[in-house]
Amino acid sequence: MVSPEIYQDFQQEALVHTDALYRYARRLTNDTREGEDLLQETFLRALRFWHQYQKGTNCKAWLFRIMRNLSINRAQSKARSPVSDSLEDTEEWSLYGKLKDPESLQEESPEKRFFEQNWSPEIIKAMAKLPEEYRSAIILCDVEGFSYQEIADILEVPIGTVRSRLNRARTRLQQMLLGYVQENHPDLLVKREVGDKEKEP
Repeated sequence: MVSPEIYQDFQQEALVHTDALYRYARRLTNDTREGEDLLQETFLRALRFWHQYQKGTNCKAWLFRIMRNLSINRAQSKARSPVSDSLEDTEEWSLYGKLKDPESLQEESPEKRFFEQNWSPEIIKAMAKLPEEYRSAIILCDVEGFSYQEIADILEVPIGTVRSRLNRARTRLQQMLLGYVQENHPDLLVKREVGDKEKEP
């Protein structure tokens, strides 16, 4: 039985992250109902182990780590492998190189604006094709705004692995989405022609 004091703390620290967690659950499962189930299971698990959470630390990252581990466990229990592409042989390409400030983690970075405003069928389909570990990395970074270190903590991998996964995920996404961005969001692309002219003597 959870005491009123504990539940009040849980509401103040954990439930405020419901929207962000639901977004993550939807992208992990690619299904509304499964996403809702995963969200509920995450909060139940978090409440059960609330005594292990150190108040004042990064509750959001703690909750995201719980959700990802639950998602992995659920996938394993269903004995199914996600349909996704290997990114080991992905080569450098052009879209993220053309995006304004591709390494920016600022609130208004083009990647963040792009993913916040554009969950079109094309984006959802492309994201679903990424292996889970790459999909998680790019969602945590470019959608939720976690730092590399926070992502490393959530995914329980070295920070170098985070950088590698982000690079491979972004490269594969740009391969799949360059045409879509050029047609629908040309404002996100650097106008190199203008910049080149400015550099001319």
